[in-house]
Parts: sequence; C-alpha cells; structure tokens
Amino acid sequence: DLGVAMTALEMAEMDSLVGDRLDPLLRKRIHDELDRRCFRPYLIRHDHWWLYQDEGRAANWTAVCNAGIVGAALHIEKDPARLADILARCAHSLDGYIQSFDPDGGCSEGPGYWEYGFGYYTILADLVDWRTEGAVDFLAGEKMRKVAAYPLHTLLSPDVCVNFSDCDADVRFSQSILTYLAGRLDLPALYSLAARQPKFHRQSNFSYAIRELFWALPGNTDEQLMLNRHDWFGNMMWMLARYEPENPDTLVLAAKGGSNFEMHNQNDVGNFIVHVKGESLIPDLGRGRYTKQYFGPERYDHFVNSSIGHSLPVPNGMLQSNGPDFAAELIEHRVTEREDTLITDIAGAYPTEAGLSSLRRTLTLHREAPS
Repeated sequence: DLGVAMTALEMAEMDSLVGDRLDPLLRKRIHDELDRRCFRPYLIRHDHWWLYQDEGRAANWTAVCNAGIVGAALHIEKDPARLADILARCAHSLDGYIQSFDPDGGCSEGPGYWEYGFGYYTILADLVDWRTEGAVDFLAGEKMRKVAAYPLHTLLSPDVCVNFSDCDADVRFSQSILTYLAGRLDLPALYSLAARQPKFHRQSNFSYAIRELFWALPGNTDEQLMLNRHDWFGNMMWMLARYEPENPDTLVLAAKGGSNFEMHNQNDVGNFIVHVKGESLIPDLGRGRYTKQYFGPERYDHFVNSSIGHSLPVPNGMLQSNGPDFAAELIEHRVTEREDTLITDIAGAYPTEAGLSSLRRTLTLHREAPS
C-alpha cells in the first residue's frame, strides 16, 4: 500500500507538470491506473487497516497512504463531488493519525517515522490548502505546531536522535519539509535544524525532490541549533534532560515509561539512554532487520524487541510482555534547579508470573557541579 500510494502521487505530479507533452495514450494510462488502483478502492472498500483505527492506534501508514492517494486525486480528479468524498474520508482518517500523537506533540514511533509519516502529511496539507484556496487547513491549531516541532525535542546531540521503538539514531530529516513547516507555522528553530540536513536526501522520490527546489531555506538562516534544557512528553512518559543544552557535547539522559502497546512497539517500558559527546554510552539498540518474522508472531523473540535487549531488570527471570495491559505507572516527573527526575512503577509491564507488587525505577540527571 505504501508503494502504491507514493507512486500514485509521483505519477500525478509528473502528469500535472508535463502531462500535456506526453503521448495521449500514456497520459490516459496514468489516469486510468490511478483510478483503478487508488481512487475506486479508496472510496468503496473498508478493509484497509490503515484507514480507520481505534483512537491512538493510527501509524505512519495512515499518513503516507492518505497523502499519496488523496494528493494524486487533488491533482487530477475533475469531478468535484467525487473529490469532496475523497477529502471527507481522508479528513476523518487523518483525525485518527493526529490523535495518535501525544498532547505535547510526541510520536511514539520515534523521529524517523515522524519524518516519514508527518512529512507526507505536510505535503498533503499543502496540496489541500492549494486546491481549496485556503478553505481547508490540515495544519491549523496549536497541537499541529507541537507535532511539527517534535524533532527539535528528540535530539540527544545535534545529529543524533532518541531511538526508542523501531527508530534509528542517525535520522536525517527532509530539509524542505522542515523549511516549509518553519515558515507556515512560525517555528524559526526548525530552520536551524533544516540547515543541518543534507539537501536532496530523498532524491529517488520525485515528490520530495521537487519540493527541495521550491521549499528552500531562506538565505539568512541562523545555523546555531539551540536545544531545550528539558523536554517532556506526558502521555508517552518520555523525558529528555540536558546538562548544558548550549553545549553540543553535553551529558543527556533520555528516559521513558510508556506502554508495550505502542506503534512499532518494543518491550521497553522503563528504558533509558545516557548520551555524551555525540555517543550513547548506554544506548537503545534501535530497530532490527525488517523481515516478515520481525512483524509477525515471533516479533518479541528478536533480541532488540524484547526487554532483555534493553537496560531493564529481569525480575524472577521474567521478561516484559506486550499488549495494552502492560504499561508503566507514572509516579513522579520532577524538574528543579538541582535535578531532573522521572519515577515510574514498571511492575505492570511484567506478567503475573514475575510475582511483582511494585517495581519502581528512578532515573535522574543531577545538576550539581562535579566534585
């Protein structure tokens, strides 16, 4: 589905740009295939798992598939009633996608999947704004500004991200997407992050590459990237504490509570990362190799997905379990001049066979000067 949707948008945008120069039979084929493979199934079928999900369970697929199909329709669909039906279905589906973000803007899938999913969401939002002449705004509201700013709050050092869940540490963001969001939502700090990204990092993808040409950084961008002293995503229970945020080599503690029912979940309730001088001394291993088995019943047999693959206790020889019932309880989140602390009870992440009534984990970044 992802491949079809991304190809659909590329074909529609190429057709929009140079369609009048193509062989008429080729252009007709493009339109016929978009209708057969995308528009008709999108309107009449209800078995696309990514289209409608329970609250909080939508994933990057929801954004990418909607953006590809609906973005293509915005370019070539001539029937306004049919296009309105497509947009209505899309708006309902993407409401679920936005609900999957923490109220503080966090994405439990991690920065890499923010880049993929919300990147395509941004492209679609721009196309909707263009086609409706500003009447429909998919980027309106304070929560959208928080979601757009999420990458800024996930950096351990200027080029290394928190890699909880199936996420890589060396995420490279789209310069064009960050630039567009910075200007559209008045988030100037995103310009500084954008300036650190490679240009045309998705050059194999036409829809991204064409935007790199037009969503360009302003000439006076300040490349000094300033991170926060402390970042917190309440529902996900993610805390990032930086000892000296103005120092790119500073000591950083990233800690999480959360649940073992997240999208791209790993059984990592209570996990943490210690990072200094651009290196994670106590790391999260990130994602494993993507295979059919990796996303099947054997998922938690993979070392990187099980709790034994994280910095977590093994009480009475038991590992954490996955599912909605296995989660942390937030005991305290405290920020003072002397320390930043996250206290969670992670007993609920383990099966009853572990024999736990309570298992509290306290993770603190101390701010006292070294003695």
